Amino acid sequence: MKKKFKLNLTRIFLSMLFVSIFSSGIVFKELPKDYREVPLRVHTVVEGESLWSIAGKYDYKNKNYLISEIMRINKLKNSKIYPGYKLSIPLY
Repeated sequence: MKKKFKLNLTRIFLSMLFVSIFSSGIVFKELPKDYREVPLRVHTVVEGESLWSIAGKYDYKNKNYLISEIMRINKLKNSKIYPGYKLSIPLY
C-alpha cells in the first residue's frame, strides 16, 4: 500500500512539474535575437544628437524598434546620450 502511494505521489509531482513548465512557456518562448550575430556599426555621438535623430540616419522602417535595440545592445537604462559616446548600431 505504501509503495503504491509513493508511486502515485511521484506521478502527481512529475505531472504537475511537466504542466507548469509547458504552461509557463519556458520551452516554447522565442529567443531574442542575439546581437552578436548581427553586423554592428559604431556611431560616435555628436552634440545635439538624440537616439531618435541617430535612428533617422539609418534606413530602418521602425525607429522606435531600432531605438530599443540600440538601448538594449549598448545597455542604456534611459535615452540620455552625450557627445563622445560610442554606440553600436545594429544593421538589420
